[in-house]
Amino acid sequence: MINTAMIVADWMYRGSSFKLPISILDEDGNPSIIEEEETAHLRVFYDEIDPTVLIEKEAALVYGDIGLVIFEIEPSDTIDLLEQSYVIKVHIQKDEEVFPVLVTRLGVVPFNPVIMEEEE
Repeated sequence: MINTAMIVADWMYRGSSFKLPISILDEDGNPSIIEEEETAHLRVFYDEIDPTVLIEKEAALVYGDIGLVIFEIEPSDTIDLLEQSYVIKVHIQKDEEVFPVLVTRLGVVPFNPVIMEEEE
């Protein structure tokens, strides 16, 4: 059974595209096989107390044989977020069953100046 997950990056630029890879692990710390009928979901919140979901995504890519899921965050998802740390929760869902695998924080930092220059 799925036990935990590991995040590769813990911050992103506000208002930019971002791919967030998450490694899903079993109780022994090995990659967990994600079955075809399972989906991975990401939710972003201000904090643990405020239940308002700011971003909700289903994994864009799933490499089930190695337990890797990748969430694609678009500029429009983060353009209005404050520059601060947010709580992210990832779960695997199979039918109506939900398996929480990760609760951690993701920082949103100011706009990337290089991207801003390219757009001008």
